[in-house]
Amino acid sequence: MPFTYESTNTTSLLTITGAGQGSSILDGAGVSSVISLTTQANDADVKVSQVTIQNGKGGAVAGLRIVADHGKVALEKSEIKNNIEGTSVGGVF
Repeated sequence: MPFTYESTNTTSLLTITGAGQGSSILDGAGVSSVISLTTQANDADVKVSQVTIQNGKGGAVAGLRIVADHGKVALEKSEIKNNIEGTSVGGVF
């Protein structure tokens, strides 16, 4: 089952931090995208660190997609592998 997070008043930083590559695994099980985020507030930053993102499958994005208008995106100490999509980006967009 997909995880969904929605906040209408966060304008600073969203952080997803795991226990390390191979320890914290976000797995799409070959049936869905793993992480797809869109910020709507100016200057909203997103940081993803110390996770493995794997086995995502989607029509446009499989592994990790982050759209942050005027914000910063950081991907640190993470592994992205085995993501497949049909039309656009497999690993990171």
